[in-house]
Amino acid sequence: MRRFPLLAAGALAAGLVTLLPAAAPAAERIVDNPAAIDPPNSGLAFSSLNVAGLGGVITDVNVRVRSVTHTFPDDLDLLLRSPAGTFVMLMSDACGSDDVGGYTWNFDDEAPAPMTDATLAGCNPVNVRPTSFDAPDPAPDGPLSNPTTVVASTLGALDGENPNGGWTLYAYDDSGGDDGVIAGGFEITITTGPAAVVIAGGASSIGPAAPYPFEMVVPTPGKVGDVDLRLGRLFHTHPDDLDVLLVSPSGKAVIVMSDACGSGDVVDASYTFDDEAAAGLNDATSCASGKYRPTNFDNADGAFPAPAPGGPYNTALSAFDGEPANGTWRLYVRDDVVGDSGFVIDPPALVVSLDGAPETTIVKRPKKSTTKRKATIAFTANEAGATFQCKVDKKAWKPCSSPLKVKKLTVGKHKVRVRASDATGNVEATPAVVKWRVRR
Repeated sequence: MRRFPLLAAGALAAGLVTLLPAAAPAAERIVDNPAAIDPPNSGLAFSSLNVAGLGGVITDVNVRVRSVTHTFPDDLDLLLRSPAGTFVMLMSDACGSDDVGGYTWNFDDEAPAPMTDATLAGCNPVNVRPTSFDAPDPAPDGPLSNPTTVVASTLGALDGENPNGGWTLYAYDDSGGDDGVIAGGFEITITTGPAAVVIAGGASSIGPAAPYPFEMVVPTPGKVGDVDLRLGRLFHTHPDDLDVLLVSPSGKAVIVMSDACGSGDVVDASYTFDDEAAAGLNDATSCASGKYRPTNFDNADGAFPAPAPGGPYNTALSAFDGEPANGTWRLYVRDDVVGDSGFVIDPPALVVSLDGAPETTIVKRPKKSTTKRKATIAFTANEAGATFQCKVDKKAWKPCSSPLKVKKLTVGKHKVRVRASDATGNVEATPAVVKWRVRR
């Protein structure tokens, strides 16, 4: 059995190559919530916004906080939370004690400078780097009330995360006696890098992925002996929503993942689906990167949207065994519940074992020259369960078994050919040959 991994576009692996579509392009989106954020004197307020259908992985985030007024800006702490639960302190204990009125701050890791500490000199309406001049101040409620909350100091901490889901800006006034308001709310500018599959496609968080289907081409003829599927660098905010269907060139379909891995975020996980894996995916709990058997915890989801084939679907990759390997394989991915989304960064890849025909070995043969008018030929194959056909001299091919005994041979040259075949119909292309001469 020959095992050929199918790699990225243009990469040759033992004569097989996959032709992959272009990955979803990098994107940039500005999402905004203009509602005012008004923390009470010595208290907390927050504002949220939702991002959906943005493909790729985060490569840059900027945050604009609009029309800030405060009588003692050093009291103001601004904390951003990403959908993945990463916290970034945008501002803490900065800009001194003088009033600010209607200031707008754009927090950007690439800004030329941070805010200033005790004065407003570097806190005019400008681009600034996230700035904190002290450890995060404790708070009676919100994320900072938990002493175990980890707070990053740069927006670069968000790189590599899924941009889709809920973002929250927390505004703390950490000391009494002064007050303020963020009258214009806030906006986030998110830049993403490319992804091979966006879940779900378009602006929705439910429905088919893009592309739908993702196509992989196997150009080499042969029959399938084994198929594994790899999903590399998967991100999703609710993996239980995911359904993944693999369809062979002949149209046979196998569910490899459905309603698995619970509700916690999947962040940069890689799964290889293999019938020979030790276990399937988890049901209600998260799934670490690794090798798993195809797993489906719910058969009530219904058929995949066209152009995917209708159900019912097979549940083991062995359903492809014996199928023609060459042609276009299609991967259909969908999100079946509204509210969450994700993407796969690496192009999905197949590892296909081509089930080659068995090969015959002659283990007993007559002498090259003999006076005997009969002969015994014994043979075996390198694959269990193989069957044989034999061709004696110019006679037709006929089923045979080892040992083959031929009798009443005439004087002269003789030749016996033996070829093996397997249960999937692969027939040995080059038969084993035995030649000898019967003399007087």
